[in-house]
Amino acid sequence: MLELRRGALAAAGALLILTVGVSTSFAVESSSFTNTLGGASVGVPAGAAPPQGVYTGIEVVWPLPATAYGNAGASSVNPTGSSEKIGAAIGIIPVVWSTGWNIFGANYTVSVIQPFYTAFTCATCSGPGPYPGLVLPTVANTVWQPINLSWKLGGGWFFDAAFSFVAPDGSNWATTSNPDYWSFAPGWAISYLDKNWVVSANMAYFINTKSQGTCCALSGTTAGNGYLSGQEFYLDWTVLYRIGKWEIGPVGYVIDQTTTDIPGGGIPCSAIVGTVVHCGQQQAIAAGALVGYDFGPMTVQTWVTDQFYSKDTPGGGISVWTRFGFRIWGPEAASPIVTKN
Repeated sequence: MLELRRGALAAAGALLILTVGVSTSFAVESSSFTNTLGGASVGVPAGAAPPQGVYTGIEVVWPLPATAYGNAGASSVNPTGSSEKIGAAIGIIPVVWSTGWNIFGANYTVSVIQPFYTAFTCATCSGPGPYPGLVLPTVANTVWQPINLSWKLGGGWFFDAAFSFVAPDGSNWATTSNPDYWSFAPGWAISYLDKNWVVSANMAYFINTKSQGTCCALSGTTAGNGYLSGQEFYLDWTVLYRIGKWEIGPVGYVIDQTTTDIPGGGIPCSAIVGTVVHCGQQQAIAAGALVGYDFGPMTVQTWVTDQFYSKDTPGGGISVWTRFGFRIWGPEAASPIVTKN
């Protein structure tokens, strides 16, 4: 049997799909932060829908301090090779409803995700903190996924197509990093599952609208009014081997911004390069390892990733992730429970 993570593990299977673009990415390739986080869906067979039910959980991310513009060194948007560091503690809570409905031969799922974060920046920080420049816990933008269709292809293979959007409804003031623009993301995933293996690739392409000039470093400036963050491609990948209730294997992610950021007010990038990063095309590659355990009512996964290549984005950093997933309702939950005295 495919054992689609049975109940609790199926929650992880729907928990944090990249196509719903979880959390802010703390990428300073522009002074506006983006609406998604690379690596948030590793460990998840995103191509396969979980069994019918309602799922929730929490994912916690602690990125250790990283050089603000990555280990690619000086670039056109960071000519001085700045050593400013940035980090965050991120919490992500999803609610996922696997409807059990069949549409075009696919299983239909909807979800909403609410992230939270605490961020910091400093020039000399290291270790676990605390740090100067701390931003108080902040409500990030809400992520909505009204369309998620998963097809069973046979032979253990699954394919998923989805559409998500991120609304600019999070906390917005001068010290926060929430984008004040909308993001729209078509997404795709393909997964292979059998008794011992979980292999998955999860992809999304984020298309952003213009800023209204109320967010981040460009807030209230001519360059911030109408600022347009470039379009971005995200890929999370997973290869896990199961041994009883344990699972272990390599994971990683790739981020590639395909279009350049455009400042507002008709200001060309050349007019602001050398002061603050405004017109970057962020790129990042990370790899690491995951270990998980199925407790029955709850599944726990922990993994570490090292973003070993970065350009125009925070990089060279190690992130520690933990995910707890469980099902809070399923059709069988309505049945009477008989216990033996």
